[in-house]
Amino acid sequence: MFYKNINKLIDVLVIFAKNNQQLEKFRINKLLYFVDKFHLQKYGRDVMGDVYKKLPKGPIADNTTNLLKAFENNLKYNFINKDIEELIKYFVLKKIDNNYELILKKSSGLSFLSSSEKEIIEDVLQKFGKKSTQELIDITHKHKAWKLNKLSKIINKEMFLEGLTPEDTEYILGLMEVDKQARSFSKELVKC
Repeated sequence: MFYKNINKLIDVLVIFAKNNQQLEKFRINKLLYFVDKFHLQKYGRDVMGDVYKKLPKGPIADNTTNLLKAFENNLKYNFINKDIEELIKYFVLKKIDNNYELILKKSSGLSFLSSSEKEIIEDVLQKFGKKSTQELIDITHKHKAWKLNKLSKIINKEMFLEGLTPEDTEYILGLMEVDKQARSFSKELVKC
């Protein structure tokens, strides 16, 4: 398994931890969903580049969830890969009740996040940081991205634009297309 934004994820998780967030899978997923949704709505691109799926407890960042599961399995089976090695540098995984929680052991340099990404993370923590995980789940269940999808199916990120005016939606869709083309161009350059 290779997680393409491991350093960015670590920076985000460090910010969450420093803001007294319980770092267990469900809470991480809900906060990441809001970060990606609001960054996409404001700047035309998400932060993590993850794929979201609809699960019973709301949208989940699929690659992040798989990485966290692998981290949990590392405790059970002593399985390590490069991504888990990076997580281990900054976090300890502790079993609390029936859940695993990441506990911050050292800070990162936060050098992988842009100023707009940090801004949105702070906004999300301000708006949702004091809510329980169940409250976050309940909020996401009201969103079009969750309501209009089938279980275990990938959520089209255009559904993250719910609540924007038609003009803003059109503008953000244009930015999303430019971002998609830029990423495609970058991949082609790497091949050369």
